[in-house]
Amino acid sequence: MALLSCFSLAACSQGTQKPEGTIVCFDYNFNGTIGGWYKFNVQKEIIKMAFMDYSMVGSHEYEYKADSTFLAQLTELCNKYKVYHWDGFDKTNPDIFDGEGFSLYIKYGNGKQVSARGMNCFPKDYRLFRTELYTLFESFYNTQNPNQDKNDLSTE
Repeated sequence: MALLSCFSLAACSQGTQKPEGTIVCFDYNFNGTIGGWYKFNVQKEIIKMAFMDYSMVGSHEYEYKADSTFLAQLTELCNKYKVYHWDGFDKTNPDIFDGEGFSLYIKYGNGKQVSARGMNCFPKDYRLFRTELYTLFESFYNTQNPNQDKNDLSTE
Protein backbone atom coordinates (compact mmCIF):
# COMPACT_ATOMS: atom_id res chain seq x y z
CA MET A 1 0.00 0.00 0.00
CA ALA A 2 2.81 2.42 0.86
CA LEU A 3 4.44 1.86 -2.53
CA LEU A 4 1.25 2.73 -4.38
CA SER A 5 1.06 6.06 -2.61
CA CYS A 6 4.52 6.90 -3.91
CA PHE A 7 3.39 7.07 -7.54
CA SER A 8 1.67 10.44 -7.75
CA LEU A 9 2.05 13.99 -8.89
CA ALA A 10 3.51 16.46 -6.46
CA ALA A 11 0.45 18.14 -5.02
CA CYS A 12 2.12 21.53 -4.79
CA SER A 13 2.65 21.69 -8.54
CA GLN A 14 -0.81 20.74 -9.81
CA GLY A 15 -1.85 23.04 -12.64
CA THR A 16 1.69 24.10 -13.56
CA GLN A 17 1.75 25.42 -17.12
CA LYS A 18 3.95 23.85 -19.76
CA PRO A 19 7.15 25.92 -19.91
CA GLU A 20 7.94 27.88 -23.05
CA GLY A 21 11.27 27.42 -24.77
CA THR A 22 13.98 24.80 -24.82
CA ILE A 23 15.81 23.23 -21.90
CA VAL A 24 19.08 25.04 -21.19
CA CYS A 25 20.15 23.05 -18.12
CA PHE A 26 19.30 19.43 -17.31
CA ASP A 27 20.67 17.30 -14.49
CA TYR A 28 19.39 13.77 -13.85
CA ASN A 29 20.85 11.19 -11.46
CA PHE A 30 19.71 7.60 -11.02
CA ASN A 31 21.02 5.12 -8.49
CA GLY A 32 19.98 1.55 -7.93
CA THR A 33 21.05 -1.00 -5.37
CA ILE A 34 21.54 -3.69 -8.00
CA GLY A 35 22.01 -1.93 -11.35
CA GLY A 36 24.59 0.74 -10.59
CA TRP A 37 24.12 4.44 -11.32
CA TYR A 38 24.09 6.91 -14.16
CA LYS A 39 24.07 10.67 -14.53
CA PHE A 40 23.04 12.85 -17.45
CA ASN A 41 23.89 16.54 -17.48
CA VAL A 42 23.33 19.19 -20.15
CA GLN A 43 24.59 22.69 -19.52
CA LYS A 44 25.68 25.42 -21.93
CA GLU A 45 25.23 22.96 -24.81
CA ILE A 46 27.65 20.45 -23.29
CA ILE A 47 26.35 16.93 -22.66
CA LYS A 48 27.99 14.92 -19.90
CA MET A 49 27.18 11.28 -19.32
CA ALA A 50 28.59 9.12 -16.57
CA PHE A 51 27.67 5.62 -15.48
CA MET A 52 28.80 2.67 -13.45
CA ASP A 53 27.57 -0.87 -13.68
CA TYR A 54 28.27 -2.84 -10.50
CA SER A 55 29.40 -5.79 -12.61
CA MET A 56 32.25 -3.70 -14.12
CA VAL A 57 35.32 -2.13 -12.54
CA GLY A 58 35.23 1.66 -12.35
CA SER A 59 32.95 4.22 -13.88
CA HIS A 60 32.82 5.71 -17.36
CA GLU A 61 32.41 9.37 -18.25
CA TYR A 62 31.79 11.05 -21.61
CA GLU A 63 31.44 14.66 -22.71
CA TYR A 64 30.07 15.97 -26.04
CA LYS A 65 28.74 19.15 -27.62
CA ALA A 66 24.96 19.11 -27.79
CA ASP A 67 23.22 20.23 -30.94
CA SER A 68 19.87 21.99 -31.18
CA THR A 69 18.20 18.77 -32.37
CA PHE A 70 19.20 16.90 -29.20
CA LEU A 71 18.07 19.77 -26.96
CA ALA A 72 14.72 19.90 -28.79
CA GLN A 73 14.29 16.13 -28.38
CA LEU A 74 15.10 16.37 -24.67
CA THR A 75 12.59 19.21 -24.25
CA GLU A 76 9.95 17.27 -26.19
CA LEU A 77 10.49 14.19 -24.02
CA CYS A 78 10.14 16.20 -20.80
CA ASN A 79 6.99 17.85 -22.14
CA LYS A 80 5.56 14.51 -23.30
CA TYR A 81 5.64 13.20 -19.72
CA LYS A 82 4.72 16.59 -18.22
CA VAL A 83 7.82 16.55 -16.06
CA TYR A 84 7.11 20.20 -15.21
CA HIS A 85 4.31 18.87 -12.97
CA TRP A 86 6.95 17.06 -10.91
CA ASP A 87 8.37 20.31 -9.51
CA GLY A 88 8.52 19.97 -5.75
CA PHE A 89 8.19 16.17 -5.74
CA ASP A 90 10.29 14.97 -2.79
CA LYS A 91 9.28 11.59 -1.40
CA THR A 92 10.95 8.59 0.19
CA ASN A 93 9.45 5.23 1.01
CA PRO A 94 10.98 4.38 4.42
CA ASP A 95 9.66 0.81 4.26
CA ILE A 96 12.14 -0.19 1.53
CA PHE A 97 15.76 -0.48 2.63
CA ASP A 98 17.29 -0.75 -0.82
CA GLY A 99 15.97 -0.11 -4.29
CA GLU A 100 16.42 2.94 -6.47
CA GLY A 101 16.25 6.67 -6.41
CA PHE A 102 16.51 9.71 -8.64
CA SER A 103 17.06 13.44 -8.62
CA LEU A 104 16.16 15.82 -11.43
CA TYR A 105 16.77 19.50 -12.09
CA ILE A 106 15.66 21.30 -15.27
CA LYS A 107 15.94 24.93 -16.30
CA TYR A 108 14.14 26.23 -19.38
CA GLY A 109 15.19 29.17 -21.53
CA ASN A 110 12.41 31.31 -20.04
CA GLY A 111 13.79 30.79 -16.52
CA LYS A 112 11.23 28.17 -15.39
CA GLN A 113 12.86 25.57 -13.13
CA VAL A 114 11.81 22.06 -12.13
CA SER A 115 13.30 20.14 -9.22
CA ALA A 116 12.27 16.66 -8.09
CA ARG A 117 13.69 13.73 -6.17
CA GLY A 118 12.54 10.40 -4.88
CA MET A 119 13.81 7.24 -3.22
CA ASN A 120 11.61 4.24 -3.92
CA CYS A 121 8.81 6.76 -4.62
CA PHE A 122 8.23 8.22 -8.05
CA PRO A 123 5.99 10.75 -9.80
CA LYS A 124 3.41 9.74 -12.40
CA ASP A 125 4.94 8.14 -15.53
CA TYR A 126 8.45 8.28 -14.05
CA ARG A 127 9.49 4.80 -15.23
CA LEU A 128 8.32 5.46 -18.78
CA PHE A 129 10.18 8.77 -18.77
CA ARG A 130 13.35 7.16 -17.38
CA THR A 131 13.33 4.46 -20.07
CA GLU A 132 12.90 6.96 -22.91
CA LEU A 133 15.45 9.33 -21.39
CA TYR A 134 18.05 6.59 -21.24
CA THR A 135 17.25 5.62 -24.83
CA LEU A 136 17.65 9.25 -25.97
CA PHE A 137 21.08 9.60 -24.34
CA GLU A 138 22.16 6.14 -25.53
CA SER A 139 21.16 7.02 -29.10
CA PHE A 140 23.10 10.29 -28.90
CA TYR A 141 26.13 8.42 -27.55
CA ASN A 142 25.94 5.92 -30.41
CA THR A 143 25.83 8.68 -33.04
CA GLN A 144 28.92 10.27 -31.46
CA ASN A 145 30.75 6.92 -31.29
CA PRO A 146 29.75 4.93 -34.39
CA ASN A 147 32.67 2.51 -34.04
CA GLN A 148 32.11 1.72 -30.35
CA ASP A 149 30.40 -1.37 -29.02
CA LYS A 150 26.67 -0.56 -28.94
CA ASN A 151 26.48 -2.01 -25.41
CA ASP A 152 28.98 0.45 -23.89
CA LEU A 153 26.20 2.35 -22.11
CA SER A 154 24.30 -0.74 -21.05
CA THR A 155 23.85 -0.97 -17.29
CA GLU A 156 22.01 -4.27 -17.36
